[in-house]
Amino acid sequence: MARAIKPFAVISASGSMLFMEGQEVPEHVAKQYPEHIEGTAAITAPTVHNPNLKAKMTKAEVGKMPEDDLMQWLRQFHPASVPAEAMEKKELVELVLTLS
Repeated sequence: MARAIKPFAVISASGSMLFMEGQEVPEHVAKQYPEHIEGTAAITAPTVHNPNLKAKMTKAEVGKMPEDDLMQWLRQFHPASVPAEAMEKKELVELVLTLS
């Protein structure tokens, strides 16, 4: 059996199951939710802090930043807003301005 690496719940029409960290999880559940299972979950790399980035920036500062710095700014100050797909620089600038 697989082990859960973080607590999660499975809710269905027939009932619900709650799995706690370290608890054994049946194989059919582990296959459906690999992001919660030890050995199958993707481990995210830690974000390196860039002290040169400011939390609040002007439109001119954001416009001059390269795309890599814009993504770093998002990872550093608003990790939940990091886009899952690639975005054009114009869209990244708009997103950063909205959050800044």
